[in-house]
Amino acid sequence: MAQYLLRDGTQVTVSSDPTSFDVLTYQTMSGEAVHAVLTMKAERAILRSVDLGRLVALSDDLSVFNSAVVA
Repeated sequence: MAQYLLRDGTQVTVSSDPTSFDVLTYQTMSGEAVHAVLTMKAERAILRSVDLGRLVALSDDLSVFNSAVVA
């Protein structure tokens, strides 16, 4: 999983290959690689690469989400 730093400072972890996007890669003090997104186009592509179906399936396991749904 690759860690991305979006243009607004938000950090996200996505399983997409960073070499596919316009990013600047640096290492943190702990040696972890972070990929700073350089363009709006790259940021959109990274966010589109997230498997939303998987996230929704994971949210079904969380009681916080289930209790907030009003039928």
